[in-house]
Amino acid sequence: MLKTIRQKIDRRLVAITYDAVMVILAWITVYQVNQNLVMMSANELSNAASLLPVVLLVQITSFYCFRLYRSVWRFASLLDLMQMLKAVACGAGALTLIVHFTINLTTISRSVFVLYPVFLLCFMSFGRFLVRWYKERHNFRRLEDRKKVLIIGFNLEGERLIREMMRDPHCPYQPLAIVDGDPAKMNKAMHRVSVVGTIEDIPKVANKFHIDIIFIALKKASAEEMSAIVKQCEAAEIQYRIIPNFLETVEKGSMLASIREVRLEDLLSREIYEVDIKEFQQFITGKRILVTGGGGSIGSELCRQIAQIHPEELLIIDQCEANLYHIDRELKACFPGVKIQIQLVDISDRGLLERSFQYYRPHIVFHAAAYKHVPILESQIMIAIKNNVIGSKNVADCSVKFGAEIFIQISSDKAVNPTNVMGMTKRAAELYCQQLNRVSSTKIITVRFGNVIGSTGSVVPLFTEQLKKGGPLTVTHPDIERYFMTIPEACRLILQAMTIGKGGEILVLDMGKPIKIKSLAEQMIRLSGKKIGEDIKIEYTGLRPGEKLWEELFYDKEKIHQTKHHKIFQTDAPAPNSEKITQAINAIIEACYGYDEPSMMDVLCDLVPEYRGEKKIKQGQIYA
Repeated sequence: MLKTIRQKIDRRLVAITYDAVMVILAWITVYQVNQNLVMMSANELSNAASLLPVVLLVQITSFYCFRLYRSVWRFASLLDLMQMLKAVACGAGALTLIVHFTINLTTISRSVFVLYPVFLLCFMSFGRFLVRWYKERHNFRRLEDRKKVLIIGFNLEGERLIREMMRDPHCPYQPLAIVDGDPAKMNKAMHRVSVVGTIEDIPKVANKFHIDIIFIALKKASAEEMSAIVKQCEAAEIQYRIIPNFLETVEKGSMLASIREVRLEDLLSREIYEVDIKEFQQFITGKRILVTGGGGSIGSELCRQIAQIHPEELLIIDQCEANLYHIDRELKACFPGVKIQIQLVDISDRGLLERSFQYYRPHIVFHAAAYKHVPILESQIMIAIKNNVIGSKNVADCSVKFGAEIFIQISSDKAVNPTNVMGMTKRAAELYCQQLNRVSSTKIITVRFGNVIGSTGSVVPLFTEQLKKGGPLTVTHPDIERYFMTIPEACRLILQAMTIGKGGEILVLDMGKPIKIKSLAEQMIRLSGKKIGEDIKIEYTGLRPGEKLWEELFYDKEKIHQTKHHKIFQTDAPAPNSEKITQAINAIIEACYGYDEPSMMDVLCDLVPEYRGEKKIKQGQIYA
């Protein structure tokens, strides 16, 4: 520690000494320039020298006040130059006032006080930027022990990345060339690293410069552009990495530390939008928040994002013991200042659920608990209805009964023109929430969206597992397609919907364009470094019970309106028949607890007439 302090003092003394010499040099130079570079007389030299102690004292004091000696010269930047300008100008101004009030100003040329700060700034900045130039030049020449890097993107991200690599003497990477999709940027340069080609030139450039690794530094790129870049990187047979979005970079602390492998979500090119945290704080900070299904894919991410906004208390409900254990440990480790409560509760158990609500009395409820696996639920109608319909009714009713301000029901695109039991149960929950909002003071909002990447039981984890085993990747149909978004994006939009909804409406998240599952499989094979058809094959297994070729986000009868957030739409549909919905839900509950599955299905089909599947019912089984 003493050694470190001594080194800091030594560096500061060197800096002060250099600046003092530059002050003297600037002062004498100004006098010399005033004499038209003719040798000064003894009298003029005496006048200049007599003021030097005052000049040094004032100027070095100004440098200290502006904290010039906290900066490191090897990292000198425009910000440092601006700080020097302020310090020099302030010192020169103070010096002018001192001389004006203590000495007859007529004996000193006014041009001295104009030219002096200009020369001083030039002399001081010269030394600092010379050190930076020397250090960067020294680092730039150490090519033999660094990996040669090709940067994709002549932009701000690329500039920051190159600057980080060149400034760090221990950086294992050396930027050698840049390629960009815009031919107009050809031969332009950043930090002496030039644009030498376009995206199509990646294999040729990589070969010419003996590139070891490629860094993709593109903030905004379409799915087509990203796929083209990955294709060219694979053709070059060179390792490639990507600079992630801004949020990931902030978490890691630097661009180099945040560099990672290209993931599937990068190829989907979902827009990263700015989150209005202040708007969320008005709703969540200091409030008691309840999340059902808080151990699941959507529920756990909601808990993470809510915990960052400092609720008074976060209650997590789930019927899976393992999921509760993991999310509880994670949140308590990451957010020690947030009061976390967990409850092992089956939402179809009305009595147990009411006890939790009565004790904690949450202000806001996010209902993320649901069974969602379509093929399994086709033969488990009673369980699907018990959880997705009766359970949703219980959570909504408890929210109203115990005075929650807002209740958010998370729905699915499978609720639109459903062809399966899962979709019908989600649509029934939507209808119940809409009619309940009409008779309650709680603001009840439904949020509808499509598939999320990486959720439990979804196609991406399945493909990942199949890739590890060497394939094949199983796709049900060559033309099947789905909407996709990332889990964090979906949860941010759910929170945003909370701030927009007025109650009773269905808010639909902008899912972008649907993606063919076949294309998804092909992209994952490429990302794994394998060749489609050679290393890993794709097999088509046929549509499963209840599965559609494509999903829909809106009913034809629903009118679509843009909300104040460009990624969230509002649907206006004819008001549901409250009496019919109440009777149907009560009949479903009676049939469920009587284990009468055919009756449950009949009532459900009557409640959701948009159901498109042909059905043949047996006790305990549904065949679509």
